[in-house]
Amino acid sequence: MATMKGHRRKQLMASRKTSGHNRSLWMAYSPKMNADLIILGDLEIIHWATELETSSCVLAYRFDEDVDISLNADDTDDFTKLRGIWVERRDGSVALHQIDAQEKLDPDRKSMPIRYRLTDQVVRHAQLVSITFAHLALVAYQLGFWLKVIAMASQVRSYVLDHETELVGTQVQLKKEGTIRSLLDDVDISDQAIALGVICRLIIAGSVMVEADKNGFGFNTVWRAL
Repeated sequence: MATMKGHRRKQLMASRKTSGHNRSLWMAYSPKMNADLIILGDLEIIHWATELETSSCVLAYRFDEDVDISLNADDTDDFTKLRGIWVERRDGSVALHQIDAQEKLDPDRKSMPIRYRLTDQVVRHAQLVSITFAHLALVAYQLGFWLKVIAMASQVRSYVLDHETELVGTQVQLKKEGTIRSLLDDVDISDQAIALGVICRLIIAGSVMVEADKNGFGFNTVWRAL
């Protein structure tokens, strides 16, 4: 009988992606990474918008990263190359995410510790995380909300807005919480589109917290300071 560790090893090491010929191609701008992205697959765009780009816990990420990993905790030299989404978290930890398109019943993330090494050959520790279809189906309703936040931040991508960012940041620290409408009323920025762009930049940067609502991002969205 297979052990639990063996079962999880099979789950996490298996190729999870559907065939490329029928997957959607998304082109997007990432305010967090300040880069244009090409994202392949509807599950990937949900994961990107809801849990990578707009997560206050995520500092940076890279798609389609090939990493040498080992599932053994000891010093065994049994590294194998695995492709996934490289995720650097604000607490300094690292994870390698894989999309499991076949798991349509279990919404729980599957994760396990791994060792990995990069070109410098130094062995480090991380987590290998499986993001299931069932999980992404549960959070898919958030997609429109977060895409609007990203779009508003993207509209000011070429602007230097240090002064406006300071104005919004000051009000966030003074008020601590409120609605987007009340925050706009409190800041002395004449161009509402720029003010909204700055607010959305701060949301993506993790300085302002909002919760996705099925009614979408708008003036009535509630925010709070972190």
